[in-house]
Amino acid sequence: MNYSDMQKSDNGIPTWNSFLPVVLEVIQHKNIWTRKELEKAAVDSIQGLPTEIRQRKYETNNGNIIEHRAAFSVSLLKNAGLIDYPKRNTYAPNEQGMELLDRHGSTLTQTDVKDQPAYKRHEQLLFERKNARGAANSSTVEINQKDSLELLTPEAITNEIERLTESINDGVAIELLERILENDSDFFEHLVVKLLIAMGYSGEKGHGWVTQRSNDGGIDGIINQDPLGTQTVYVQAKRMALGNTIGRPEIQRFNGALIDAHGNKGVFITTSSFTSNAEESARTSGIVLIDGATLADLMLKHKVGIRVRDEFEILDIDEDFFSDY
Repeated sequence: MNYSDMQKSDNGIPTWNSFLPVVLEVIQHKNIWTRKELEKAAVDSIQGLPTEIRQRKYETNNGNIIEHRAAFSVSLLKNAGLIDYPKRNTYAPNEQGMELLDRHGSTLTQTDVKDQPAYKRHEQLLFERKNARGAANSSTVEINQKDSLELLTPEAITNEIERLTESINDGVAIELLERILENDSDFFEHLVVKLLIAMGYSGEKGHGWVTQRSNDGGIDGIINQDPLGTQTVYVQAKRMALGNTIGRPEIQRFNGALIDAHGNKGVFITTSSFTSNAEESARTSGIVLIDGATLADLMLKHKVGIRVRDEFEILDIDEDFFSDY
């Protein structure tokens, strides 16, 4: 791709969506890439790219601007199933991406990418997550192609950062659920026990464990909230696609398992959702329900399965300091 042929912002830096065909072309040159390797290689492949544009950085965190834009394309292509994600922070080419590049070449647009079935599934997961949180009318944030933040007030910039951060974290939450569904039920059972411990369910000196599948009696995990086990939480974990729902019968079976264990504290966790009948049954039985949307939110809040990528500090004048004199 030649620099002169790419769509650019007013400052001359190629827009993030102009990197879509570039990333698909470059990724074919090697079987496995780290994110940084792929971003850098995509930028370095641009012919005629001015040195000043290549080296320009953000004033806030010293990050390279053009590589950051390439990173947005990498994320979109991954969500659309056009590049593979073998493990954390690694990417690989696949047939779908090569076929789409062969069909469109350098004219490939984000509309072409978002038309892919995998991306539509990703958007549906995002919609269902927002809907479950009572925010179904929230629109997906579109990345601004123009560098217009310098024209905004500090308050407007803060609001924009918060909006973008929420959008990014929503994407991470969806990816968490997708990654959980890629693993088996054993993985999910261990995950929910770790999450409940991270949330403080085990108390100061308690502990938790996953039960043996051959003899679990309908209980997947147990958390003792004190060393003697006098306060115990019983856990049921159901790994199901978001399109499915947990109904009243599953809650009643779990309640039966609690009765057999002489327990009165139960938590039912799923990657999908619960029917209204299931919710009513849980209320009468004293069982706490955690659906997929809530599960992802709790994993984000308690840093289970995720890490903090960046932190920003926004400063303001301390009016009290100046009013004291």
